[in-house]
Amino acid sequence: MTKIHSLLILAFFALNAYSQTNQVTIQLPTNQRGIVHVKYHLGAKSERDELFVFPKVVPGMYEQDDFGQLVINMVVHYKDGTVKKIERKDKNAFEIPSHEKVRYLTYDVRHTLIEGKQKGMKYIFDPGGTFFDPEAYFLLNFHAIVGHFQSGKDEGFSVMIEKPEKMDGMGSLEKHSLTSKVDSVFAKSYYQLADCPMLYADYGEQDTLSFQLDNMKIDIAVYSETELLNAHSTEEVIKKSVLNAAQTPLLKNHLPNHYSFLFCFTKRNAFMQGALEHNTSSVYSMGIDTSFFEENLKDFISHEFLHILTPLNLHSELIDNFEFYNPEEFSKHLWLYEGITEYLAVKNNLNAGLIDTLGFFNQLNWKKRAATKYYKKLSMTDVSSNILSRKSQKYYSNFYDKGALTAFQLDYLISRESQGKKGLNDLLADLIEKYGQERPFEDESIIEEITGLYPETESCFQNQINGKEEVPLDTILNDLGVEFTKSKDSLFYERWNYGFRKVRYYTKEKVFEVENSIAKEKYGYKKLKILSVDGKKSEDLSVMVFFSERDGEAMLVEIQDGNDTKEITIIPEKRSGYYHPRMLKTPQNDTTKTKILNKVLEF
Repeated sequence: MTKIHSLLILAFFALNAYSQTNQVTIQLPTNQRGIVHVKYHLGAKSERDELFVFPKVVPGMYEQDDFGQLVINMVVHYKDGTVKKIERKDKNAFEIPSHEKVRYLTYDVRHTLIEGKQKGMKYIFDPGGTFFDPEAYFLLNFHAIVGHFQSGKDEGFSVMIEKPEKMDGMGSLEKHSLTSKVDSVFAKSYYQLADCPMLYADYGEQDTLSFQLDNMKIDIAVYSETELLNAHSTEEVIKKSVLNAAQTPLLKNHLPNHYSFLFCFTKRNAFMQGALEHNTSSVYSMGIDTSFFEENLKDFISHEFLHILTPLNLHSELIDNFEFYNPEEFSKHLWLYEGITEYLAVKNNLNAGLIDTLGFFNQLNWKKRAATKYYKKLSMTDVSSNILSRKSQKYYSNFYDKGALTAFQLDYLISRESQGKKGLNDLLADLIEKYGQERPFEDESIIEEITGLYPETESCFQNQINGKEEVPLDTILNDLGVEFTKSKDSLFYERWNYGFRKVRYYTKEKVFEVENSIAKEKYGYKKLKILSVDGKKSEDLSVMVFFSERDGEAMLVEIQDGNDTKEITIIPEKRSGYYHPRMLKTPQNDTTKTKILNKVLEF
């Protein structure tokens, strides 16, 4: 640390010396992977509890992750010069003795990537986790790095990030570069800090871009391990999706000043791909398979960006005052936060020209099949309020399926009752006007309030949201005059089947386990543990490699056979024939049905 560096740090801390601001320094190493060092100066608050805690759960993930399990080497430095190592009280808490005499804390944090055998560690969803590698990138989700005293969630956090000189950080918090190796950000509370991730990387010229949309600045930052993808690869889809959403009456007056899209494209993300929303940013962890990226990016972008509506501008008091360390009560309304958001994302893609009307209804039908086939009949509000239970965790994905279908049902009911003059957007607009970002609704009474404003929605809440019944999608489509027909003309198809099914990836062993009908018939293997395909290791592959056409080429697969390895050849089976393309028929002459349907399709 140079003298200039030291003076800047002192000046930075001096700005908040007499406030209740916690001053945190995070040291990103230049030559060590998987760990960062943290120094934590307490704010000026004199009365403070003894528990220094980390989140058990964070909003948006709704699972028990125990981020405190990543913290090691907790040391307390007292004002009299005494230093004491502290043992944890539980997975997420450290009891600090004589806390009123503490000068600062130091500790180390491991990243959330599980490498090798780490006893007791559980997988944490990558976009909500951390990754520390000076040769690649640093993903900083601050809830996995910075703790707080239990009584200190509402205090400010001044964070200094000491970084490799070649790297730059992107995120929605306003960043100040104190030197070429030191950045600073400020969060007005722990809630805001946990809600504003940052991505540090050695960005090339094409890896970042910014543009202005009315009063909102949009940043895109991309780390790509193979450099096949960059910020410009995402630009067209993001602009179409965001521009359409931002111009709608529902959203245009509720946009943040700054929004960041943060992308990590790596080989290790090949199988577990996903995204996580925040109020002013979203994080995307994806593999390097460009075909998967091109096909699915629009769905990720629309969904995560539309979380600006809910929970940012519409949420209950249980979200507004979220208890990170030991939440005992959860909101009943994941049908709103995830289900309605998912449905609006599909509508947004339709109105942005990213899918057509047939594609819109195809997605609803796919969701119906998933909701019917894979999930038991459960009450969505019950599942939501008990989200950490094993049963609820298994059901969670259904908020994207049945939850989206109930949103469509609400949209239809409101449009039908108003003869096409109102829809779901009007309901949301009414609620956001009353509540908005700063005023949470009451978790227990919001459904009653909605049915008071829109009585026609009561059956949906009673039967499908509070109740366990399936969404009557076929009945609704029939009432809207929507029909699926087959073209009179037939088309010839030819495709190759490689026989793969039930694909699973094991992170620790770095192998795919699959069933394969061709290998079973030819070699007698019921299951294959695949180490590589055509010379590429499994850890570098996307799951899509097993389902791509490949123009009928034979596939050379290295498998684990007991204690040995063996190479086998999968020769695909050719399938061909004729099919009649699916077509959509909508009402043409029925003016009332047309008005209702048009309102449902409008965003």
